[in-house]
Amino acid sequence: MSKIVTTKLGRFRAVTDGTNSWWLWECPHCQSEWAQLSQEQMEGKLSVVHDCGYHETHEFAKELATFIQAISLFGEHPFQEDVEVINGK
Repeated sequence: MSKIVTTKLGRFRAVTDGTNSWWLWECPHCQSEWAQLSQEQMEGKLSVVHDCGYHETHEFAKELATFIQAISLFGEHPFQEDVEVINGK
């Protein structure tokens, strides 16, 4: 099971293999697939280019952290439960 966070920069899915955890990102334009962004892309140092024509640079990590903190500050739960299986995990 994973958890999804919906931000203004797209949806992020927190996934784990039991040992490691990471975030997958869903393109907000086509919403056709989940992809792992590189550290440089997460930090806004490198553009994200997607087949659908999406080509933008954002500080995804900062947006994700700020969103989770802000929602939590108001006593709301920032995650949506997701039961879809990713890559057989």
